[in-house]
Amino acid sequence: AGYHISDVLVDGSSVGAVTNYSFISVTADHTIAASFAININTYTITASASGSGTISPSGTTQVNEGENQAFTITADAGYHISDVVVDGGSVGKVSSYSFTDVTANHTIAATFAIDEVDVTAPAVTNLSPQADSIQAPLNTLVILDIADSGDGVDANSVTVKVNNNIVYTGNTNHYPSADGDCRRTGNKAAYKYIYQGNNKFEFDQTATVTVNASDLAGNAMSEYSYSFISEMRSFGENKILHSGSNNENWGPLTTVCDGSGNIWVAWPHGVVG
Repeated sequence: AGYHISDVLVDGSSVGAVTNYSFISVTADHTIAASFAININTYTITASASGSGTISPSGTTQVNEGENQAFTITADAGYHISDVVVDGGSVGKVSSYSFTDVTANHTIAATFAIDEVDVTAPAVTNLSPQADSIQAPLNTLVILDIADSGDGVDANSVTVKVNNNIVYTGNTNHYPSADGDCRRTGNKAAYKYIYQGNNKFEFDQTATVTVNASDLAGNAMSEYSYSFISEMRSFGENKILHSGSNNENWGPLTTVCDGSGNIWVAWPHGVVG
């Protein structure tokens, strides 16, 4: 028990793992020899591939108990391994898998998916000061994010200008220039750039920020440009303004706009009426 016929040799030649053999019309001496081997359990590993790719070996593979069996998973061009499932559980997007010391039947299944092509350029977000804002402090920082939801921002492609002066370029976390310092944080999914000028902005100055960038898939964004205006100079004596005629020396407030688009607060002086 526990063994099987391995081979039978008759006169030195194998006649297979037969269970009986007869010599007919004997006219010479003969030899017969049987060899035996311990029974070894065999197990089945079933491999399958779904989609545009292969698994090798595929189909059903017989494996002796205690032996190992390796599988190779390969995606077709333009596709990638989506998942590999072994005995009903995911082992991830692996390109090879080995069963070791096999003592049971197993299954292995690979699935594949088409490669997604990144066709979207990076975008500029989270501006500070906001585009078209007014009354920005004279010492304001210029802050912006460059984000890309695909392959990521190509850090080597980024250039930031303030009033046509380059304040950041190249792939570096700190870019000093003649106009100020720009620092970068984040990663390729979203970089944040923070610029501080060496000098304050002038009163009522229009500041224009220009950004150029590409992503790692080669998609270049259209040049992004926006402006903001720094705070206006205050002058004259502060007065408490009343939106009515409670004070007999002040008339009701009104607003007027001049030819340059400036808005002024005006009030008549003296007794109303």
